[in-house]
Amino acid sequence: MQIIKYYFPLAIFLIITVSSCSFNEIDSSKAKACSDGYLDALKSGNKEDALKFYSSEFDNSESPEKKMEKLQRLEEVLGPVTSYELLDSLRVSEGDFPAMSFTYKVMHPKVNTIEKFIIIKDAGDYKITAHQVESEN
Repeated sequence: MQIIKYYFPLAIFLIITVSSCSFNEIDSSKAKACSDGYLDALKSGNKEDALKFYSSEFDNSESPEKKMEKLQRLEEVLGPVTSYELLDSLRVSEGDFPAMSFTYKVMHPKVNTIEKFIIIKDAGDYKITAHQVESEN
């Protein structure tokens, strides 16, 4: 009986720890579908759909009009997205949250870019929480 009293709390602790870790896991294929979806929306010319892939935190940082204006300016400078290829992916964390990082080479008629996305789970959906665009050197 003493053994049960000793090991029972330890067993409960381990069960909770293991289940909470798997609860917060991020599915890399679903996360990749988010960044691919964003790029596919831009490739098809649908900037409004592209903006739907951003997280609520990202949405709160600027008005939709300001974001749309930035996408329009990028397209004027770079040209529209014609194709893209995944260069790298890795598991990262964004604060206390598990995340995925994806780096793409994105082809445009004028200037190609290297774009890095950080994808998190936001209210159960996979969303872009950070997006970095650099011209390819």
